Amino acid sequence: MSLSDKIRAILSGLLRPYRGVPPQLQNKAARQDSADPDEGTDGGEETLIKSVRPKRFGPEVLPANPSSIFIRRPVATTLLTIALALAGAVAFRLLPIAPLPEMDFPVIFVKANLPGAGPESMAATVATPLERALGHIAGVNEITSRSSLGSAQVIMQFEASRDINGAARDVQAAINAARSTLPTMPSNPTYRKVNPSGAPILILRLTSDTVPNYEMYDAAESVLSQKISQIEGVGEVNIGGAELPAIRVDVIPDALTRVGLTMSDVSSCIKSANSFIPHGFVGNHHHYWIIGNNDQLKKPEEYADLILTYRDGAAVRLGDVAKVSKGPQSTRAIALADGKPAILLMVFKSPGANVISTVDRVKALIPSMKQWLPEDVHLDVGMDKSITIRASLGEVEKSLLLSMALVILVVFLFLRNTRATSIPAVAAPVSLIGTFAVMYVCGYTLDNLSLMALTIATGFVVDDAIVVLENIVRRLELGETPLRASLRGSREVCFTVVSMSLSLVAIFIPILCMPGTLGSLFREFAVVLSVAVLISMAVSLTTTPMMCASLLRGKAEVSLERETRAFSGKTGFIGFIERLFGGIGLRWGHMLDSLRDAYVRSLNVVLRHRRLTMFVFVLVLAGNVWLYIVIPKGFFPQQDTGMIMGGIRMDQSLSFQASERKLRHIQSIIRNDPAVSKVSSHMAGGRGSSGIFITLKPLDERGVSAQQVIDRLRPKLLSVPGAQIFLQPDQDLRMGGRSSRSQYQYTLQGDSISDLRVWGQKLKDALSKNSVLTDVDSDLEERGLETMLTANRDLMSRYGVTMKEFDNALGLAFGETQADTIYHARNQYKVVLEYDSPWLQAPESLEKVHLPGRDGLVPLKSVADIGPGFSALSVNHQGQFAAVTISFNLAKGHSLSEAQTIIEDTCASLGIPENIFGSFQGNAKLFADTIKTEAILILAAIIALYIVLGVLYESLIHPLTILSTLPPAGGGALIALMLCGKEFSVIALIGVLLLCGLVKKNAILVIDFALTAERMEHKTSLEAISEACRLRFRPIMMTTFAAMFGAVPLALGQGDGAELRQPLGIAIVGGLAVSQLLTLYTTPVIFLWLDGISKRFSGALLRRRYGARRAGLILAIREGMSEVQTVSAAVHEVAHSKLHDPKKYEAEPTWKIVMVSEGGIKHDYRLDFATEAEAEQAAAEDGWRYVDENQFEWRLEVEEDHSAVKQTARNRNTEEVEAESISYAVCQYFGIQTGENSFGYIATWSKDKDLKELKASLETINKTSCELINDIERNYKEICKERGIELNAPKKETVPVVLPPAREQAESFAREYVLYAQAIRVETLSETEIQAQITQYTDKILHHDIADMVLFLEEQKQAKWERDEEMEMALDNGAAPDADNSNFVDPEHLSAQLASLYHTEYQEISANAEHSPQELSEPAEALFLLNDATYLHIQPCDTGWDYTLYDKETMKELDGGQLDTPELSRSAAVRQICEGLELENPSVQDAPLSMIETLQDAACQQMQEQVSQQTAETADTQLPDAQEQSLDEYPMPDSEVSVSDMQGYGYFYDGMLPVTRERALELDAAGLTVYILHEDNTESMVFDTEEIMEHGGLFGVEHEEWEQSPAFHEKVLERQDRQLEREQAFLAHEGSCFAI
Repeated sequence: MSLSDKIRAILSGLLRPYRGVPPQLQNKAARQDSADPDEGTDGGEETLIKSVRPKRFGPEVLPANPSSIFIRRPVATTLLTIALALAGAVAFRLLPIAPLPEMDFPVIFVKANLPGAGPESMAATVATPLERALGHIAGVNEITSRSSLGSAQVIMQFEASRDINGAARDVQAAINAARSTLPTMPSNPTYRKVNPSGAPILILRLTSDTVPNYEMYDAAESVLSQKISQIEGVGEVNIGGAELPAIRVDVIPDALTRVGLTMSDVSSCIKSANSFIPHGFVGNHHHYWIIGNNDQLKKPEEYADLILTYRDGAAVRLGDVAKVSKGPQSTRAIALADGKPAILLMVFKSPGANVISTVDRVKALIPSMKQWLPEDVHLDVGMDKSITIRASLGEVEKSLLLSMALVILVVFLFLRNTRATSIPAVAAPVSLIGTFAVMYVCGYTLDNLSLMALTIATGFVVDDAIVVLENIVRRLELGETPLRASLRGSREVCFTVVSMSLSLVAIFIPILCMPGTLGSLFREFAVVLSVAVLISMAVSLTTTPMMCASLLRGKAEVSLERETRAFSGKTGFIGFIERLFGGIGLRWGHMLDSLRDAYVRSLNVVLRHRRLTMFVFVLVLAGNVWLYIVIPKGFFPQQDTGMIMGGIRMDQSLSFQASERKLRHIQSIIRNDPAVSKVSSHMAGGRGSSGIFITLKPLDERGVSAQQVIDRLRPKLLSVPGAQIFLQPDQDLRMGGRSSRSQYQYTLQGDSISDLRVWGQKLKDALSKNSVLTDVDSDLEERGLETMLTANRDLMSRYGVTMKEFDNALGLAFGETQADTIYHARNQYKVVLEYDSPWLQAPESLEKVHLPGRDGLVPLKSVADIGPGFSALSVNHQGQFAAVTISFNLAKGHSLSEAQTIIEDTCASLGIPENIFGSFQGNAKLFADTIKTEAILILAAIIALYIVLGVLYESLIHPLTILSTLPPAGGGALIALMLCGKEFSVIALIGVLLLCGLVKKNAILVIDFALTAERMEHKTSLEAISEACRLRFRPIMMTTFAAMFGAVPLALGQGDGAELRQPLGIAIVGGLAVSQLLTLYTTPVIFLWLDGISKRFSGALLRRRYGARRAGLILAIREGMSEVQTVSAAVHEVAHSKLHDPKKYEAEPTWKIVMVSEGGIKHDYRLDFATEAEAEQAAAEDGWRYVDENQFEWRLEVEEDHSAVKQTARNRNTEEVEAESISYAVCQYFGIQTGENSFGYIATWSKDKDLKELKASLETINKTSCELINDIERNYKEICKERGIELNAPKKETVPVVLPPAREQAESFAREYVLYAQAIRVETLSETEIQAQITQYTDKILHHDIADMVLFLEEQKQAKWERDEEMEMALDNGAAPDADNSNFVDPEHLSAQLASLYHTEYQEISANAEHSPQELSEPAEALFLLNDATYLHIQPCDTGWDYTLYDKETMKELDGGQLDTPELSRSAAVRQICEGLELENPSVQDAPLSMIETLQDAACQQMQEQVSQQTAETADTQLPDAQEQSLDEYPMPDSEVSVSDMQGYGYFYDGMLPVTRERALELDAAGLTVYILHEDNTESMVFDTEEIMEHGGLFGVEHEEWEQSPAFHEKVLERQDRQLEREQAFLAHEGSCFAI
């Protein structure tokens, strides 16, 4: 009897009288009992198989290995890897370059002009109607406006998802709708798709020593700006430094007064003298003529000759009362380039445009633009933002390469193997380069964040390769071959690599889903890093194991090489170098081993002090919260882009001329700084507001940062009186549409502009006193000097002067009135009218103004009072409310979070009224929003990580262990940032999120290995986690140091853009350092703590449901019990049920009577009284007294017996020893060895028991063992009897009978054979002759007369082999293939088909009957059609003939039975069956045997329907039956062939499983390695399907590889699913259940 038969026998007989077994044990027993013992028992005659292959079912199933197909196909894997690298390399050349990801918010700038209107008038009549109309547009985030003298600007910022072109169309529609509410203006409001608060990306400068500025401005306005604006990516081109050329008429007021004229007369004269209207044409039958005239005046002298009037008969010309000359439209504009007058072309990019590409396109146009300029005009670049962007990206690329080199160095130091190091040296670059291809497809750019992501990814992508490589190297060190080590090593860590990668990607899920600016900014970062990780995962599971199998060498080969090298050691310098490095490597290896051993020793100490370790972990957790609260916080690190933006705030009463002098002085101070390369500035308007652009020298030349340059310039610029200079480094990220002179903004809003001005000034003054804030400024401009004219309307009426004439006279005299337009082919130019410059410099000039009156000229001063006053120079709105914006910069060493707190506290201390509310704007607003979401973002990342880990591990507890590594990492990052003086910015936040993905990798490495050890090797949690920490110490150190060294170049970087990279590197390096030190000890402790909680919870739940004993057995089975352990546990539990006496375990107090002497000595007198009263009554009844020889009196006393509980424990120990001894004895009787488990169990429970107690148990053990053995044998026999199994039946002799095929099959083959023979012999036969041969060969096949056919096919096979060899030789010699050299049918195929027609069956030889060869050759099984209505299926059975009847139409089973007459032939049996059916003269026709399967399937379906109906009727009282295949029955790869067939074939290696040719083709196509098995007990690997077709014997697949295949895994999982359904049904059943 085999081991499985014995186990089935024991469980069947053991469990029959006991019901209510724990579900897990009952189901396992049912699986053993489900297969009938078809051979019967032989009484123990067969020898027990000594070595039984351990089965790995349930949770011990080996996972599928996706790396297998790539390991076995190195060429294909290599080509795919090269293709990935090439795609990435090509994409890298095509990727656009930018400083940051394309995340510009759509901004549209609307501008309206109304010359002469004051700021408040512009705000009320222009800005407010536009704001109302534009506020109805969907998707608007913010609307701000600024109204100044004669101009209003409205800036609209839209949501990031809004299309800028669609928004522009909506804006134009809103402007058109608002046109009716606006005053009469010279032109309609216009809009541009540009953010005016942003910095220009390029400044071009025009300078000349001879050409005036207005001429250069004309070239810039008319030609250059038009060409540049047409370039893709350019949003707007602003021109500063001058105005367009114009004819200036500078009137001399005294001369005008002497001739009795006013400015209105001059204006009317100019307008009437200059005209440009259509003139028409004339023509006749032959010609036509266009009419032209000299109506356009274009030169100054032509205007000077205009006649204004006649006085005393003489003409008064315009030149007599005015200076007529060519000049600029406005004299109040200037630009300076390095101290020289210049014209500045400031190029702004459109939202979403690429900076580098746009600048390159503009610069490419410069050579052609120079051709359109006068020769004396020089065009150069004053500021180029792309230079520093390229330099910054170059530094990031250097950091990327350095990180890669450091990471590979770490791998080499740990593995000390050049071949092994070359593998991650290939895998990591391929992963990173392949990421470029995905970036190109996604439309991303090469920017600081994406390259930083790739730099950080160096540590990540190498981590995956390291995990796979280290595990394979470890297996090589154990002596496995490279191929075997690669297959097994990659399979072991496949799930680990996948879980590490997916959990890392999960970190960025909250960022990817995050709306707003932060999501837009870091979405590209997250995607790039995630793609790199996923590609790395794929490369690590494909290319890395393939390279390991190809490049690495086995332990034996390495040892042989070392011995050879030592034997033939080199001498000289080369030999010295080899020995030197060999010695260093050996010492380094010893040091690493010593470090690992020291860690193991320290870990053992920590595991003995778990409570202290948990206390330290709680302190770390609390420290994280405290550090996060106290660390300074900021939004974005201040960048050094090589440019400084500045704003100059002149005194509000300062004249333009004075402002120009100060501007020149300021620029000279800045130009003298050694770090400054170029300075450009411009100023326009009477207020003297100016912008300044400073281009610094390259960072390696200046050696200081932009902020240090600003700090150096600030004290020098403070010496300039009457001007405030605000400098700030230009930043790539700037939010909001409001311009300000400082970087950060705080806005007050309210209904009352007067209240806003008061409280805005108070807030500005209070903030200016705080040392944390610098460059505090506001856009409040209400102190401009004003000359106030108060008109006397009564006097005006008396003199006949109207208010319109009053205002018109002032505008014409002082407003640079554009009196007329000159139309030119290239542009339009104005005629500007105003007083001459000497009369524009003081309020006294107003006395020169005369008004047209009823009786002549009326002096202005006679109808108006003139006095000084103050006026607002600008009015600002935000969201249709009046607003005042306070802007500020941060002092060195202070953070934005401190500034935010200071401003909020200052507002509270000032007591600002409730009708005025404040809010941060721009970058400060974005920071405030970020602070609110930081904690939520971190929490969301942790939740996402927990969900992914929970899904991967199918556990709620183990993800908590992995997440326990995060607090030490976060604390380390915060500490490192504080020590380095860095604030907790958004970049640092991303570093902390990356740490979450990094440090959890170490926990995954340990936890995954520990869980595998628990599941596969049945180790305890402590043993598993200790072993995992020891074995995974090297990969943990490698991955940690690789990630740390990958971030070191970022943390220590000093080049361009380093300030953006440093927080990320510092956070990662600091977090990894602290986390590595702590988590190596806290992770094992937390794992044990949480594992204990989980087991206690599960145990409590099971104990509540099933009781303590059954719960213990269920937990044991869940942990993975073998067949032998299951039998032993079952017998143990049954023995308990027989031995258990509940009274022994009742720890109720008992009382006893003791004898007590006067000397204090006590002896027990009587025991086991239930109550004290019973004991006292018994003592009184005895009345016992005694006096000993020492004259001591003895008496009886009653006391409680405290030995009852001890006896209970002794009874429990005894019962456990007896139960396990019985289990061992019963299993030993049936030949099952359980001593390995039983002896230790018995020794544990028998501790502290004396020999007397043990001997007393022997009788119980023997008696109970005999009872159980008898019960098992008796019940097993009953089961066999019920199932019709005869245990002692003698074996019957059988004789092989070769059965011919059905006629249809024979005829089909005969046709194919005849056609093949005709083609070979080149015969021409008629259809009749062919049909005759087919009939002849069909009869031969049916009568087994096939010798001539076999001989002919063998000859043809030999001939084909010879022809194939000749063909190969001819092809090798260069001959062309002969298409006609092959036949249409392969003789091997025909030969195999002929052999498959026959099959062999075994028929019993009866002692009383003799069989003739003809009878034996007659097929036993047959199918007949009776009377064309009923199918008869007949086949032999043990007692004779078995038959079944089926209805032809419905295919339902009608009847069946047996004929107990084995001596009858089949024909006689058919006749007897027909007689029994009362069929007279039945028509019996042969039917194809293939119909049997169809009939049986129909009958089976009918039976299933009946069973389903019965089951539905009895579902409340019956459990589902278990009819599926036993879980312990091994799923073979090919059910057609068994191991015994393989051994009979001549192959005996137990590591191989046999398969047939058809199955071999399927498995080879599925990627499994197929072997050809030879009869001399050898095998050879299959490399081509032709080898499978050529081999005529058996094939094989390796045992382990089959278990790794998905097909095997699916079969086992399918059984487990069915088993789980039955267990759940059992648990949910409400019937009575009884425990063993």
